[in-house]
Amino acid sequence: MSKTLANKGKKKIVKKVEKKKVTKKVVQKKRVIQTKKVSKKVSKKDSKIECKCKSKSSVDKNLIMQWIKNIGVDSSAAVPILQEIQTHYGYLPREAMDVVVENTNISAAQLFGVATFYAQFRLKPVGRHLIRVCHGTACHVSGADRLNTSLRNTLNIKDEKEDTSPGNGYTMENVACLGCCSLAPVMTIGGEVFGNLSGADAQKALKKHAETNGEKL
Repeated sequence: MSKTLANKGKKKIVKKVEKKKVTKKVVQKKRVIQTKKVSKKVSKKDSKIECKCKSKSSVDKNLIMQWIKNIGVDSSAAVPILQEIQTHYGYLPREAMDVVVENTNISAAQLFGVATFYAQFRLKPVGRHLIRVCHGTACHVSGADRLNTSLRNTLNIKDEKEDTSPGNGYTMENVACLGCCSLAPVMTIGGEVFGNLSGADAQKALKKHAETNGEKL
């Protein structure tokens, strides 16, 4: 009897073990299927996100074509066409310049040559507020360079090739003359004139302007 009971006990144990193995396999299969479903959903979501992230052109080709039609297609039209683009967009978008090259007799080399030769043109977007520092003779002699150094430090513009602060709050621009020689050295922020400045004065004026306009420095 004891052997029979032992055998029955062993059979029960074997059956339980087999059931556990079966249930484990079923659970594993379910997990694999669920993982595949989740990964498919994620990949679909990612593809949707990628589609949304593709930036659409902000350049109005029809508007540029109208300027070309009104001004002309020869090389002499380069400056007035670029002026129209700059006035409308605040700078010269690459896409806008490509439209000009494709639809006029102006080559890319000619157009970019004009754009980089004249100080009035910008190839990068301008910040929300424009700082103009006068570098005329009177201002230069009085220390305009110190204003630039102080302002760039305050705005955290470390790269000498850059002129716009991180976050596009402020753009710095050197100008030949602001017509305020008696106030040298002088600068303007958004049209407001600040004169007889030291580096510390320029920083104070900038910080006050930023506080008033909700900009972070």
